[in-house]
Amino acid sequence: MKRFKIKEIHSWLNQLPENKWRKIYKVDAKRVAYFVNHGSNATLPVTLSRKFGDTSFLRELQLAKNFVLHKIDEKRKLEGKSNNPITEDVEMHTISGNKRFMTKTALPILKKHGIKNVKVNDVAGDFLEIRFLVDINKLKVIDKELTRKNRTAYGGIVETFNKKLLKVIYEEIIKLDRRGILKEKLSQESRELRLFIDNDARLYKSRYIPILKNLSKFKKKGKYNSKLAIKAFMYLIDDGAKVYAKDYADGDASIFSKKDRLQLAKDYAEEFESQYNNQEFDFMK
Repeated sequence: MKRFKIKEIHSWLNQLPENKWRKIYKVDAKRVAYFVNHGSNATLPVTLSRKFGDTSFLRELQLAKNFVLHKIDEKRKLEGKSNNPITEDVEMHTISGNKRFMTKTALPILKKHGIKNVKVNDVAGDFLEIRFLVDINKLKVIDKELTRKNRTAYGGIVETFNKKLLKVIYEEIIKLDRRGILKEKLSQESRELRLFIDNDARLYKSRYIPILKNLSKFKKKGKYNSKLAIKAFMYLIDDGAKVYAKDYADGDASIFSKKDRLQLAKDYAEEFESQYNNQEFDFMK
């Protein structure tokens, strides 16, 4: 249990409206502190007790209770602030737009909002970028006002545009990475087996397409399980490894380790999800 210092309680007592014109002695703070730290049922030591007057210390007990309530309220307020932080940090932001619009409209609006120190840069000839220090709340107001003035001439907040652009680029990279173009996710053995399976017509018709159809049905029913999808593709990979071994390794399918096969199965499962989302086959629609 946290123990409160006499100094803190003494300071709180001095701030109470009822004590504005009243001197608070240290002994009063000591009594209140004792009840706060030891509970309302505690008996004051002899040094703090009274011989005359209010020997039951009702006032001190009430003050102790009020102090505890004050600390609880203070804690709640702090928690509320931490849960809902108000970010009003002044940072450098950039807006862009048509040169004429930015000079004739944007700059006067910035001046109206009290923003004087701005940096103006030419971008691609007919466009201007204006950089200035402002907090995020005021920036939103300015952005809204400029958009309302001319939606086509005003380019918006550059940081927001960059974030959207990065998101689009990231999504495109993910699409490209589906077969491991940008990142070598598969080992050399797995890639070799994958290449063999993809180019084998028998495996394609007898294993690959039936697995895709089956998984598509589960997707449509909402019962798709990625772990079971990996298991399904393992049948394709095991068959592919056997055929490969028969043709090129004297029937020894152990040239492809379990780790390589599992890695390849996961790759096929990831590819299927992308194929289904893009509806690359008619049975996926």
